[in-house]
Amino acid sequence: MACLGRDRDDRHRDRQPHRLREQQDRGQGEAAALQAAEEVSQAPGEARAERRRDGDHPTGSTGWASFLSVLGSLGHERLPPRARAGNNVDVSVPLDPGPIAAVVLSGALYARAIRILRRRGQRISVWQQISWYAGLLLLALALVGPFDSLADELLSAHMAQHVLIADLAAPLLLIGLRTPVLVFYLPRPVLVTLAHRRRLRSVFRTLRKPLVAVPVYIGVLYAWHLGFLFEGALRNEWLHLLQHWSFVASSLLVWWAPLEPKRRRVAGELWKAGHVLGARLGGMMLGMAFLAMRTPLYGDFYGDAARAYGLTPLSDQQIGGGLMMLVDLLVMLGALGFFFWRAASDSDRAEQDAAGVGQAAHERTLAAR
Repeated sequence: MACLGRDRDDRHRDRQPHRLREQQDRGQGEAAALQAAEEVSQAPGEARAERRRDGDHPTGSTGWASFLSVLGSLGHERLPPRARAGNNVDVSVPLDPGPIAAVVLSGALYARAIRILRRRGQRISVWQQISWYAGLLLLALALVGPFDSLADELLSAHMAQHVLIADLAAPLLLIGLRTPVLVFYLPRPVLVTLAHRRRLRSVFRTLRKPLVAVPVYIGVLYAWHLGFLFEGALRNEWLHLLQHWSFVASSLLVWWAPLEPKRRRVAGELWKAGHVLGARLGGMMLGMAFLAMRTPLYGDFYGDAARAYGLTPLSDQQIGGGLMMLVDLLVMLGALGFFFWRAASDSDRAEQDAAGVGQAAHERTLAAR
């Protein structure tokens, strides 16, 4: 029956005028060529985004898809990476005014505090100031530099952003903010307003306690690496901004207790070694998970974009996990070495002070005789 139908259609076509037949063939050829060109120019990630907008979500999580689509309507949509022809990769540096304004304002407030302290006769060490500006530089590199552009193309670049923000910039900023700079960093009206917020101060005191700060830090880190939240942040500017600043806030909390910015000198107490060890091991375990996985975790967003950079999606993920592990390991070893050295130094100083007090008492006893 199918053959008879095809023969009947062929005979009907043969009876059509020659000019009409040529026009139909030419129109069909142009339509096919146009469709092929669109398929070549369209990225796999863009096609996935179109499917998602049409409601075809591959994971079947229609609830989360609807939630993220609502967020997308509130902020700027970040599209999945586009496919590139060959290896012609153009890495642009986005000039996002929000992070730039935050970095410039932070630097200006710090310079103001240094100027006020200098007028009062107090000198801040060069190393403390270098720590602050180095932390700001790393923050700017993560939020404004090429890593922010590459984060939409490479998972390893996105992980590098998180490492720069949470593992490196945050402790350097706290070192630079050490008292007396901490007291003069914010303008007086802001300090007075915060001083009257007793509930806010109470919450902050609770969150910065070691047994609270470490679980909060690890919880924030792991929560943002869940698939729907991680890819949601990649697609939505507001969610992406919340992700980065939550990393900054949780990292400042977890470093507050061991670095003690309210004190002029970091005390060498050995409990701080365990505090740093617990926080860093949490991050290292997440990095190990990325290394151990045999399938890309966020392939739904990144697709094959890593191939434009000479990488496979899996190797891109493994580079990101290895970077997290390496930086956490170096930070952990450096912090442990510093706190053990400072503990030994404080112990030696205490022994010398005790010996000096004993010698003075002995001399007074002899003088009394």
